[in-house]
Amino acid sequence: MRRIGASASGKTKPEFKGPLCCSLDHFSIHARTHVEPHRRDLLEKLLRYILRPALANERLSLTEDGEVLYELKTPYSDGTSRIRMNPLEFLEKLVALVPPPKIHLIRYHGCLAPHSTLRSRIVPKPADEKEDEPERLSEHEDSRYHGSRPYRISWAKILSRVFLTDFEHCEKCGGKMKIISAIMDADIIRRILTHIGVSPDPPKLSPPRFSCFRYE
Repeated sequence: MRRIGASASGKTKPEFKGPLCCSLDHFSIHARTHVEPHRRDLLEKLLRYILRPALANERLSLTEDGEVLYELKTPYSDGTSRIRMNPLEFLEKLVALVPPPKIHLIRYHGCLAPHSTLRSRIVPKPADEKEDEPERLSEHEDSRYHGSRPYRISWAKILSRVFLTDFEHCEKCGGKMKIISAIMDADIIRRILTHIGVSPDPPKLSPPRFSCFRYE
């Protein structure tokens, strides 16, 4: 990457200075920010900062010769204010931000660790724990897992957690619903949806968002 605005002092990378800050072996850590227990407003601000996207679209642009130019919010200690790279270099940086599959993005240690004996005393249990208790598998299904997976959660409860909608009770009478049949014929599905006043056609996909790359 080409750094724009960097001084000619010979520095090749920015450095963190001050207490609780360190730069070593291509890694940097800044542990100077802290929040007092009673400052909930600062805690919310810190969480919003942690959850921010990796890149700001408004500071990303494409040059006339097809290279990517990213403007930094705050210049580096060496004076770098913008970074210039070709599209492949930019994609390389984006790929590095994608976590590997099947890896935990949040890790807990100490009393919050998954196997800590103190975790049950600290982490509160949900109020509706009994209501969301996993359902027992039938003997036939239980034998398929050889005892390694004796429980499961119904699809209705999984959908309700994702879409925050109750799929188990009728919205008119409040009674618990049950599956009567599964209709797979497309013509019958269209007839049923048309009869109840729902469009049988899937919604149109929104156009793609603006991209700084154009493929020919």
